[in-house]
Amino acid sequence: MKNLAEKQTAFIPNIQLCIGFVFSVGVIACVGLVLSALMAAAYLLNLTMTVIAELGCSIASTYAHVDPTVQCFMLAIAGFCILKFFRCVFLQKQ
Repeated sequence: MKNLAEKQTAFIPNIQLCIGFVFSVGVIACVGLVLSALMAAAYLLNLTMTVIAELGCSIASTYAHVDPTVQCFMLAIAGFCILKFFRCVFLQKQ
C-alpha cells in the first residue's frame, strides 16, 4: 500500500475561473460605484434646487411685507446684480 502523502495530487487552480471571478467582481464594483455616483449627483441637484426655492420664497415673502421704499431698494439691488452678472458673462466671451 502506498503512503498517503504519495497518493495526494497537487492542487492546480483553474486560471480561467480565477480570472473570470476577479473580472466579474470588478465589473460589479464599477457598476455599483457608477450607480452610487449618479444617486449622489441627483441628491445634490435636488438639494440645490430646494435651497434656491427656499431662498426665493423667503425673499418674496420679505418683499411682500416691507415698505414701498425698501421694495424699490430691493429692486435696485436685484437690477444691479443682474447687470453685473450679464456684464461679466458677455465681457468674458470677447
